[in-house]
Amino acid sequence: MASETSKSPSWPKYETGRPDYIYALGVLSANFNDLESWLKMLLGLYVKITPQAASYLIARLDNAGRLDLLTLCFEASPHTERIKAALRYFVKGYATCAENHNILLHSQAIPMVNIRNRRPRVLFFKMKRKAPYTHNTYAPSVAKLRSIADSTHAFARFGSALGMFVWSKYEAPKTSRPWIFSWPKRPAPPKLLSPQSAAIPKARRHAL
Repeated sequence: MASETSKSPSWPKYETGRPDYIYALGVLSANFNDLESWLKMLLGLYVKITPQAASYLIARLDNAGRLDLLTLCFEASPHTERIKAALRYFVKGYATCAENHNILLHSQAIPMVNIRNRRPRVLFFKMKRKAPYTHNTYAPSVAKLRSIADSTHAFARFGSALGMFVWSKYEAPKTSRPWIFSWPKRPAPPKLLSPQSAAIPKARRHAL
């Protein structure tokens, strides 16, 4: 039996924050999924096992494990230093994008209202791994969330272009005479979100 919520033409008023924050988080998540798919493509190029075994292995590794595996494989490959340097840059940028994604998509989103100017905002509380009874507090603006989504998208495009260049140069069947893809331009390095003071700002909860 369908619930009353599923029949309603509008969403209930969840305490998840302003729609522009939630939209920015959705775009960031979609961009990271794209970035992750290109990491798997690069792993497929460098991990010299059957596709079925590679899929099995990759699915059981977290992002850090996947990056370590990719690095071990491309460093041992006969590819040029130029390609290896580009891959190191991709790995470093991917790690930052993954950490930002982990912070924002695995935090508790708390809608707040500033007492002085009455402006709504969203705070993100994330439990520390090594100290489970403490937390980090993040307060990115919508503009900051968009910049993180943009940098994630840029690294997804960099990873795709780099992967296609390596494939066309080393892996594509010579009989098919594939296009030689152009050398990818490096995007600006992504910036890691920094926590603010652990103290909760002087604002009150705001239900939207």
